[in-house]
Amino acid sequence: MNIHFDIPTYKASLKDIHVKNEEAIIGTFRRYSKNRLKRTLGRHLSSSFVSNLTIQSYNSQFDFRLNNQLRAFLSNASWTLKEQGVTIGEIREQPVGRTLIVTTEQGELEVKSTLLSLREIEINLRLDKPVAIAKGKRKGSIHNPTFDLALHPHSLTFPPAFFAALCFLHIHQG
Repeated sequence: MNIHFDIPTYKASLKDIHVKNEEAIIGTFRRYSKNRLKRTLGRHLSSSFVSNLTIQSYNSQFDFRLNNQLRAFLSNASWTLKEQGVTIGEIREQPVGRTLIVTTEQGELEVKSTLLSLREIEINLRLDKPVAIAKGKRKGSIHNPTFDLALHPHSLTFPPAFFAALCFLHIHQG
């Protein structure tokens, strides 16, 4: 399955980002903060002040909630992963490199890009031998960037918008 989404040119944008396949919109995600001061003023100082993501897909809703604002601003961040308000896992940045580790009851995922190809992102299921779940690439001009993601058949039950949001989080990591 091939999906894509537009990357906002303003890093701390709070607008809805639509995940689309060839036919229609299949999900939406956006940045948010419950703190009004961070939402109105703080996001202009640093996009890490609005590092929470909410994802809405067919019949499910996910939240990536930042655990420690100060630590995210200074060092490696971590997020609590919630589905319909219930904690199902964690997302954390690796100390070195451009990698996010997603831990859920369905398994452990690795979202990474290599130094030689920073515009490309791979999502792998971490087993004895990594299993490719998705591969995406940033495309378009500076004024209209998009991200195309090809999902491979896999055993995970997460909707495609979930994987698109992971890629968005990886793009805006750090």
